[in-house]
Amino acid sequence: QSCERSDTLDANSVDAKVCLGTVNFGTGQYETAAGDFQNALEINPASDSAYLGLANTYERLGNYEAAERTLLRAVQEKPNFYLPHSRLGQFYLRRARYQDAADQYQKEITLVPNSEGAYMRIGNTYLYLGRYEDAITVYRRSIELRPTAAAYSNLGSTYLRLHRFDQAVPVFEQAVRLFPRNFIFAGNLARAYYWSTTQREKAASAYERAITLASDELQINPRHSDAHIMLGRYYAMLGKKPDALNHLNNALILRPAEAEYFSIAAVIHNQFGDRSSTLASLAKAVSLGWSVAEIRSEVEFDNLRQYPEFGKLIQPNP
Repeated sequence: QSCERSDTLDANSVDAKVCLGTVNFGTGQYETAAGDFQNALEINPASDSAYLGLANTYERLGNYEAAERTLLRAVQEKPNFYLPHSRLGQFYLRRARYQDAADQYQKEITLVPNSEGAYMRIGNTYLYLGRYEDAITVYRRSIELRPTAAAYSNLGSTYLRLHRFDQAVPVFEQAVRLFPRNFIFAGNLARAYYWSTTQREKAASAYERAITLASDELQINPRHSDAHIMLGRYYAMLGKKPDALNHLNNALILRPAEAEYFSIAAVIHNQFGDRSSTLASLAKAVSLGWSVAEIRSEVEFDNLRQYPEFGKLIQPNP
């Protein structure tokens, strides 16, 4: 209502158009949001927030070419501003273009050398490249500059990939303390509890908490694909197959070319003993560019390592 009132008072207000786009994006009305951000850019072709909002909207709609084109325009508009480089790096990371992402994050660090976020983001790239010790170094640097929930959660995720589960638990606990309503952080903590040598009894209630938080997100935005895919994973870890498969299907309908989603689909199918669907999902993830290092690091796939089909999938990327 406030956004609409602002737009009524000044039809040429970029802030009002971006405000409307942000609300429509957040509630899953992506087509309307795209129009709002485009209207903002017609008024001010140099609006950072309009470019970034429009790119995010295109990505949610599955129009990845338009999303990249929009982000490149933002970079060209202000090549010495760190934020377009950062957002373009995030886009490349999600598209499994890891070296392209690292290049953008390195530009971000050059422009803002004391940014905790820039170090955290390049650490994310190192994760997917399998450079775990490098990731730990830059995550710790990020936390030194300013402790954030995201940096703690990503550091914990690195320990998970190294199967250092007990070391991951207190790091994830710190992330949850800093951002208690984030379903991803809550789910990561549940996973660490599950694989911990001493705290598995805490996993079920932690997964239930993550499910509640992700379900709350869907009350706001039923098209929140990340919430759907993670709910699929969380329900699978609790043995609730119908719920798990329902959310998995919803996620894949919303984002049918998301490499990471197929890797998570493999975890879900594997949890229910469906080896054929597990391997098919992994093959699809790899075909979409998903990191082989990520597959190799998943403790959930330990039961598959004896099978030749799995061995072929985890050969190093050419």
